[in-house]
Amino acid sequence: MVGAALFLVKEVFIGVVAVALLIGLFELARAFATAGIKIPVLPVATGGTVMLVGS
Repeated sequence: MVGAALFLVKEVFIGVVAVALLIGLFELARAFATAGIKIPVLPVATGGTVMLVGS
């Protein structure tokens, strides 16, 4: 699906990458939370998604 999205519809591929970005961010936030480090998830997710869509 990801390969087809890359070659057929750019917007679908951006959506797939945005979902992967958000999943990775939540995993990273959970991993840092075990060490007592708190990441502001909403601003980081917003900034990452806006940069992805803007590119």
